[in-house]
Amino acid sequence: MTLEAEGNSKVTFSDLPVSKAVAWVGKMPHHSTLTFGGELNHPTYLDIPSFYLIAKNDRIIRPEMQRSLVDAASELRESPIMEYDIPIGHFPFISQPGMVVEVVRKVASEIL
Repeated sequence: MTLEAEGNSKVTFSDLPVSKAVAWVGKMPHHSTLTFGGELNHPTYLDIPSFYLIAKNDRIIRPEMQRSLVDAASELRESPIMEYDIPIGHFPFISQPGMVVEVVRKVASEIL
């Protein structure tokens, strides 16, 4: 699937300035349609401690849907996946890498 840069940038990178958002979208013009229904070969979240960043400002996957996906994954592994709500959009590791690092450090300190 090929994505149109300007329109895609408004939702995919909604928390970045337009020029930066368009630049990032230009680096990833294609999206595999398998991600919408393909089967996972090995869902690693079943075997390792896992957490999920609920992106509260995500315009692609609403927070409610993110939570339902986490709930479904938690049921499969028979233990809860930790959730962290953060005020970011769809690509937090691009728009707010410092915030992501902060959460990863917090999770690592709780697990280790």
